[in-house]
Amino acid sequence: MSEFGALSIVPPLLAIALAILTRKAILSLFLGIWSGAVIFTGGLGIVQTFDWIVGAIIADDGFQATILVFTLLLGSGVAMVWNLGGTYAIRDWAIERLDTQRKAGLAAWLLGIVLFFDDYAN
Repeated sequence: MSEFGALSIVPPLLAIALAILTRKAILSLFLGIWSGAVIFTGGLGIVQTFDWIVGAIIADDGFQATILVFTLLLGSGVAMVWNLGGTYAIRDWAIERLDTQRKAGLAAWLLGIVLFFDDYAN
């Protein structure tokens, strides 16, 4: 990245600024990634940059694609639990049983250990 100099700081700053201004984290992250790809590819158009991103993900040995698919599946599972009311059930359970700060901290610690999927998706 030394060949890009100060331009290498633009994508993260853009993503952070857009996330703060628009309050849309996913769109802001996508635009930050896309701006980095445009800088890296030398200003290619939208379609060519998208093709380059997909090619870079799949090119090596498919490991990045596996991580991406796994993370998307985890996100889909979380969305399903959210839409089916699972998070409200956990909240109601916690309100009834976790009445001290120590119990709440212990429960958060245990859930962090139990729900640790891998180092990419945690």
